[in-house]
Amino acid sequence: MDLGFLPNRKEFRLRLSPLLLLMFIVTLFGVTGCERPEPKPKGKRVVFTGTDSVAGSKTVPDPKDLLPEAVLATLKKRFPDAKIEAFETGEENRQEVFEIQLSQNDLRIDVTITPAGVLMWIENQIAFESMPTPVRETVQRRHKGEILHSEEVIKVTNGKEVLDHYDILLETPDGKWFGVEVFPNGRIKGTEDRTSWKEKE
Repeated sequence: MDLGFLPNRKEFRLRLSPLLLLMFIVTLFGVTGCERPEPKPKGKRVVFTGTDSVAGSKTVPDPKDLLPEAVLATLKKRFPDAKIEAFETGEENRQEVFEIQLSQNDLRIDVTITPAGVLMWIENQIAFESMPTPVRETVQRRHKGEILHSEEVIKVTNGKEVLDHYDILLETPDGKWFGVEVFPNGRIKGTEDRTSWKEKE
């Protein structure tokens, strides 16, 4: 059978050789001809505390070397007196974010911010006793245990900060950690077992 539209072996090799050469060149230059940025680690926590490299054993990283300028600018403007303690990368609404831990006046502040410097959430540590009465009554009535941490959670939309809810972390009598989120009117927003957090503290 004469399949004239198909190339013979010699023609096939002649047509294939330039293609193989092109693939080789693309592969070669794709690997060694340009530098590609390393992917940013997800969930890796960086802590800005430690011992001085001269007097001690390790070097303390500088936030300016690891955080985008836009993020640093926003933090400096919104929290001028706060100190950056640690950060880790995360994702919210399919968008990369930085979850940054600050300290100010011996209190903890956690912020969620985009690489472009847009604030999304602010979590301010506050005393449980300073929370609205409906919030305290709901927690005390429905959950037994020692209060380990309490904070107000502020949602930031288009630069406007609005109190969203309160977050309380308790340790139950059986040693478990339990989180309770409560709206200002005392209505429960959500609860979760946070015992796994013990390993991170």
